Amino acid sequence: MNEPYLAIADADKIHDYVFSPRELKMIRGGSAIQVELNYEDMPRLVAKNHGDVIYRGGGTMLAEFPSKACADQFCRDCHAEFSRKTRIATVSTARSPYDGSDFRGSLRRVRDELERNKQERAETVFNGGGPYWANCQGCGVHAAISFGRSDPSRVLCAACILREQGSQRRKNYPAGVEPPEDFEAIGAFSRPANYVALIYIDLDRLGKHLADWAETSRQKYKEVSVLIDNSVD
Repeated sequence: MNEPYLAIADADKIHDYVFSPRELKMIRGGSAIQVELNYEDMPRLVAKNHGDVIYRGGGTMLAEFPSKACADQFCRDCHAEFSRKTRIATVSTARSPYDGSDFRGSLRRVRDELERNKQERAETVFNGGGPYWANCQGCGVHAAISFGRSDPSRVLCAACILREQGSQRRKNYPAGVEPPEDFEAIGAFSRPANYVALIYIDLDRLGKHLADWAETSRQKYKEVSVLIDNSVD
């Protein structure tokens, strides 16, 4: 008889991936890719493996699956999808048996497993140069493999090529609105000239809020998660 499982997938160092390039369009492209992964690709992988989404947001996906095999396949699919969509960004995953009478305990077990997996991840970063390769002119970290589309004079790594492509997607903007190419384009319209204001919003103590108000049951956790998700959409 199959035993239900919880599985969780959490993007690693999401801020580093999005903000490591210096250019606005690359940042915008990296953000668009991460949004697609969290709101389109990972939910699709949950459905493919006969699961039910409990929580999504901030690069994290929590879902229930009817068996260990389905949860394991979801985890493998997430790793493959992150590699395909980003080339360099990674995701940590974990799964644990789900006791329907103890959602809080089941959730904490799968979170503990996720934290152990994150701590065990070995990280290698290429950062060098030499006579036989050129560094990417987008992020300055990885080896360039091709010329950029918007500026063929620049060479980019595989990840920044995908970021550049992602920056051209229009679905995050109203019809007829063209996203700016760079910060200078924003500054040109400012008063005083060349003034650019940045707004950064990050929810405080979200984990504590969910623990205090939502971990009593699976249904409550899902309801509160949806309300949080809708409030920042």
